[in-house]
Amino acid sequence: MQKLTAMTIGAFLIGLCGFAYDASAQTPLKANCPTREATIFFAPDSAELNKFTAYTVNEVADAAQACGAKGVIVQVPTSDERAVVVATALRDRGLKAVIVPAPVMAPADNAMMSRAVVLRVADTGNRIG
Repeated sequence: MQKLTAMTIGAFLIGLCGFAYDASAQTPLKANCPTREATIFFAPDSAELNKFTAYTVNEVADAAQACGAKGVIVQVPTSDERAVVVATALRDRGLKAVIVPAPVMAPADNAMMSRAVVLRVADTGNRIG
């Protein structure tokens, strides 16, 4: 009986040591960024951030920094100075900003969709420039 009790206690201690070792070997991983996307629209014939578009850019930048994202993807239907303005604002906040083309969904004139800039937080698993 005494031998059985000693073996049970020994097995318990071995299991406890294994559990403690396994728990200490694992480092907590930072959670992936939640899907965060915002679209901003510029005024016709304008490439300046107004208070509303600047607020949206700052919110996306805050979300990217909070989850440890590598950067923000700036997607535009046409490569123009609006994308550069947004990318510069993000870089001023310490984030990488990559400008990528978007499919053209509207005429190239001053239609609302041609003045849109989509901001997407790059997940920690995505590769950014």
